[in-house]
Amino acid sequence: MIPEGHFTILDIACGFGDWGHLIKTRKNGSYHLTGVEIWTPYLERLKRLKIYDELIEADVRYYETSRKYDIIIACELLEHLKREEGFKLLDTLESACDLRIIISTPHGLTDQSALDENDFQRHISAWFREDFKNRGYKIKVIRQPLRPKRLPKRIIRAIFGKPYAEFIIAHKDFQHE
Repeated sequence: MIPEGHFTILDIACGFGDWGHLIKTRKNGSYHLTGVEIWTPYLERLKRLKIYDELIEADVRYYETSRKYDIIIACELLEHLKREEGFKLLDTLESACDLRIIISTPHGLTDQSALDENDFQRHISAWFREDFKNRGYKIKVIRQPLRPKRLPKRIIRAIFGKPYAEFIIAHKDFQHE
């Protein structure tokens, strides 16, 4: 049960709980933080850490909710889904959001295989500015230097093709009647 007067925040595919932790440690006020995750080892860790007020074990490809959330965070998620699955999830999240959705994803295709023996961590799709702009999102593309920083840029460029990664940060505000 969510206490009266609390903001509701959904962190979809919360993974290690990085965003939930940032909210929990830096956000003052009354809010109810819900995390959704498919990978059981991550969920077990999150339960021990008590970052979230509520955890839901679910595959986001089939996630549906009748609940409304004030804020929905979908960070570093869409690249793990087929594009049609990602667009379907965006439809679901947009219909469940009352105030703002915040999304981040690599700009273009980035190579990543399974991490932590978790095949859901593989990158399988590319996302671009237009994918969000066409849906009414405000977009910013940021560059993040690739690590390790100790290697010269010419070596990083030879290995990765460029010395930085680009990420799309997109948000959409809602004013439902």
